[in-house]
Amino acid sequence: MTPGQPFSEEYELEFKALKYIARIQNTFTEINDIQIQIIRFIQLIFKADEVILFTFENESRDTVLKRLLGNRDYWIYQSSINLDKSTIRQAITTKKVIEIPTILAGDYFNNEVDSAPGLDVRRICSIPILSGEQVFGGVNLLNHQDSPLSEEKLEILDCLVSSLANGLDSYQKYQALRTKNINLETGRLEILSSRDTLRALFDNIPASLYIVDQAFNLLAINKSRADRAFLLPNSIVGHKCYEKLFGLNEICAGCRVLDTINSGRQTSRIQRQWLDDEQYIEWEISTFPIQNAKYRTNQSIIFEQDITEKRHLEANLIQSEKLAAVGQLAAGVAHEINNPLAAIIANAQLLLKETPLEDKDTRDSLQLIEIAGSRASQVVKNLLGLARKEEYDFVRLDINETILNAISLVQHEINSHQLKIILKLKDNLPPAFASRDHIQGVWINLLMNAIDAVDVENGEITISSDYQDKEFQIVIADNGKGIPPNKLMRIFEPFYTTKSAGRGTGLGLSVCNRIIKKHSGMIAAESILGQGSRFIVTLPGSASFKVTGSLTE
Repeated sequence: MTPGQPFSEEYELEFKALKYIARIQNTFTEINDIQIQIIRFIQLIFKADEVILFTFENESRDTVLKRLLGNRDYWIYQSSINLDKSTIRQAITTKKVIEIPTILAGDYFNNEVDSAPGLDVRRICSIPILSGEQVFGGVNLLNHQDSPLSEEKLEILDCLVSSLANGLDSYQKYQALRTKNINLETGRLEILSSRDTLRALFDNIPASLYIVDQAFNLLAINKSRADRAFLLPNSIVGHKCYEKLFGLNEICAGCRVLDTINSGRQTSRIQRQWLDDEQYIEWEISTFPIQNAKYRTNQSIIFEQDITEKRHLEANLIQSEKLAAVGQLAAGVAHEINNPLAAIIANAQLLLKETPLEDKDTRDSLQLIEIAGSRASQVVKNLLGLARKEEYDFVRLDINETILNAISLVQHEINSHQLKIILKLKDNLPPAFASRDHIQGVWINLLMNAIDAVDVENGEITISSDYQDKEFQIVIADNGKGIPPNKLMRIFEPFYTTKSAGRGTGLGLSVCNRIIKKHSGMIAAESILGQGSRFIVTLPGSASFKVTGSLTE
């Protein structure tokens, strides 16, 4: 081209192509747009009937994706193409340009692979897409002009195909980086999820749990243990455990953390935490070693578990064994005790009949003997009830009548304590379905407890009965000394008593509870220390009554 001569159309196309290649080096362009534009430039510059782009479908490189553009603005795809024996395969394998100016029989040309549908291919040029030593695919020029291609044309073609290689290389690296980022983000989310799961598990363990290092610095602590110190977990991590958890300036007495760190072994000890009301919480404190990569113990897990209830259950089991022993003892001595008692009660009753009404002192003494004998007999029956089956004779009866009968049986005790009995018995109660002797025994027991509790002047015992929602409710209340809250929860346990030594067996309320449950009812206690106690007995009406268990016990 001489100076002043206008640029040829071919030169302008080559210039545009090179300008486009320069531009895409510094900007992000979709790989598909790059491929379409480069293939279009190749087709126009080399005046080819068709330009075919081959790219590998997977890492195994056993099949390729074949794309044809022609005069369209979009691709025609053929997938899963097996290259077999073909010109493009030869170019990819040898990493060299393969040009066949005139196709003859026996050449590498494979019409199914190398050609486009409906095209009569006379000449072909196959170029591998290379970036360094990496092969991404190849390009076929079909029926291009100026064949064989000159050195200058081959350089232009190499530049255009290299831009395809660079684009594919960048795209693959971008995809690999994107996949790594996705995997990293997925891993991060999994770690966060695992951390949250572990944190939730750590915090929801009901026992207290924390981790310390050799210097007793808190490394982690669960919510349960932090709550006991009235602190937030994050606010105490990094501080000394004995300072934040126990309010001390030095290591706790009996601490086994150093033993675990030095020996690498688990330890365990029991510690009692005394409360203000003479109650205590019993803790089982265990330490576990945490080893580093060199199998050296440099941290310890401290696990504190409240075993107070466990100890109570163990005590209850021992108490049950005591009950079994007492039951066997009671069965053995029952006749020895009952026979003398029967004689005492019978003789007291005979003497009462023979004693003149005017001899009040003698009659009072005889009545006291009869009542005391009856109480002793009842204690024996209660003990026997623990060892053998006891018959319940359920009949329709008047609840108010059983209450009045019980009052009459303890009237002497009421009078001797100068107590005031306030009756609030509802009239016209429907009949109840109960075992008369047993239910009456409950009232006597509750009344005797109330009498013992009222040791003040102006002592009062209030007894009320009512019937609502198909249930009887009987309340026996006193204005006595009350029951401490820590003892109230145990008053229905066998052999547990709040009375002084020699004044109670601890069986009364346990027997009452057993009898009321047999009647499908409930008994509850309320008490305010220094103001008195209320015992509420709830029994089902006869229509809804259902015997709990058998009629013998």
